[in-house]
Amino acid sequence: MLRTFFLLLNIGCALLLTLTYIIPYLNPLEIRRIPLLGLFYPILILTNILFIVGWTFTKINRQYVLLSLVAILLGIQHLGAIIGTSYFNTSNIPNKEGTTISSYNVKNFDDIALTNRQFQPEAIKNIIKHLGDSQYLCAQEVDYDSHMMMVKELQFPHSFGNKGTRIFSKIPFINTGQIKFEDSINSCSWADVPVENKIVRLYNVHLESNHITKAANVMIDRKKHSFKERVHLLKKMFVQYAYRSRKRVQQTDKLLQHINESPYPVIVCGDFNDSPISYIYNKFTNQLTDGFMEQGRGLGFSFRGNIPFLRIDYILADDRLHFQNYQTIKDLTYSDHFPITADISIP
Repeated sequence: MLRTFFLLLNIGCALLLTLTYIIPYLNPLEIRRIPLLGLFYPILILTNILFIVGWTFTKINRQYVLLSLVAILLGIQHLGAIIGTSYFNTSNIPNKEGTTISSYNVKNFDDIALTNRQFQPEAIKNIIKHLGDSQYLCAQEVDYDSHMMMVKELQFPHSFGNKGTRIFSKIPFINTGQIKFEDSINSCSWADVPVENKIVRLYNVHLESNHITKAANVMIDRKKHSFKERVHLLKKMFVQYAYRSRKRVQQTDKLLQHINESPYPVIVCGDFNDSPISYIYNKFTNQLTDGFMEQGRGLGFSFRGNIPFLRIDYILADDRLHFQNYQTIKDLTYSDHFPITADISIP
């Protein structure tokens, strides 16, 4: 009886994992509910691996290992988007001087802000240690206080942006502009910047937020909320995510149109609020290269909230640029995101 239960559970998890592979091709403007499943892709991978291990160590029924093994192998190309494998990178492109660019959803640095608009000195030292070498920093959810702190303490004398997205630079911008998202508090700023005596257009984007973090936190709290209440919240999360996904598609289309009209090579940084198993990510990577896929190592999750193993922060570039290094900085825990950084050159 117990074996039958685990077998059925395994079949369900394998089918759900297989279903995620079609999500990058499902436009949320047309199909509304299924795309949320992409957020759980890392959990489904882990669950299926556990089933493989479990069936392997049973004396009988080891053939059931094939259920999860086949499901994983069917989408093996997606694993590189959450597990960096640049250890095996055999690129023959020589390292060049290039520039260092970082992206960080600082969430107004709520976790280090003190009274009287002061910030913890040790936190500032730690941020400088990890991000101080960046030539450009694309920050999201930046309020006045965090803006002033980054200009002063991180020594980024030049900044541009609005509605929470700001590009910080150690040298003057050549040109700047914004892409307005209608009916949204999210935004995109861009700046033309010098890289190796050439010009690159740098975009800092914060796509439509899902507003499901609070609901996820409540669902996890089993002591205060009944099973029925948590099921209701799960349904609400599906509805909310579907609505926000449609807005992200519209924002992405507008951004990609602007990118296509750029006279310079482009770099796109920011918080996409979507996983690599999503229609949005697929649209971007049809035109741009994901730095993590090129130079990432190990688990690349960038979100620290209660939905585990999410990678929703990205640095992308077109094929005229070359990623020489990519890191997710997990020592900085002053937001609900980890910062990411990349060394980029022009071959």
